[in-house]
Amino acid sequence: SINGGMVIFDGDTTVSGVSTTAFGSVTITGSLTAHSNAMRVAGNWTQNSVFSNNNGTVEFSGTSLIGGTMPTSLKHLTISGVLTAPSGTVNVAGNFVNNGTFNHNNGTVVFNGMSAISGTAAATFSNVTIAAGSTLTAPGGRLYVDGNWSNSGVFSNNTGTVVFTGLSAASITGSNT
Repeated sequence: SINGGMVIFDGDTTVSGVSTTAFGSVTITGSLTAHSNAMRVAGNWTQNSVFSNNNGTVEFSGTSLIGGTMPTSLKHLTISGVLTAPSGTVNVAGNFVNNGTFNHNNGTVVFNGMSAISGTAAATFSNVTIAAGSTLTAPGGRLYVDGNWSNSGVFSNNTGTVVFTGLSAASITGSNT
């Protein structure tokens, strides 16, 4: 475990092992391949180069901000602290688990795999995109969206309700509206 420090992945790096790997802040300037288990990040995630998720989970456990010049693509995303998303795009190909606080920062979460939203805390998204060939299963309660909804995949409401909470008109687009 790293106590509040920053790790800069500057070369071609692969994280290996079978247990959860914990980091303070992560900066990717080279290429980083995660192991297929969990990586816990207590600080910021700055992605300026390629991150290969290797079907693992990235858990944001502290007060974290996703930033950098590259879009972040994760398999499974778990929030147990406070996560502020970028104002651009975060790609999630697996599960989105919110057990903390998710600040959408007016960005877009693109679900581009077999995904489900769950957790002990309700997540409010700005913009949601379900990519073609993808499936998103909503939580059984309420799914809050402040902005736009684009569905070109499959959406399962899971007996829940999508609540549009934005102050301006939202658009609902995609090939499966």
